[in-house]
Amino acid sequence: MPAKFNSFVLLAEHIEPETYKEAMASEDSYKWLAVMKEELESLFNNNTWILVNLPSDRKALVARLRCLNSPEKRCGEQ
Repeated sequence: MPAKFNSFVLLAEHIEPETYKEAMASEDSYKWLAVMKEELESLFNNNTWILVNLPSDRKALVARLRCLNSPEKRCGEQ
């Protein structure tokens, strides 16, 4: 890098939301919603699961899908 650029510094901080609530409160909430919708559609289209009625004697499991990418990228891509 040329010496004339040595005195310039870029400070940037990008904090990923860790919860749905944080994602929906961010400026990029519309992007996060689009990515979540796309991911769910992909799971349905690939027959990852089927929806059934939960028997009355059973409890639903709680699962979390965590994407560590920016909202511009699809979940799991680098």
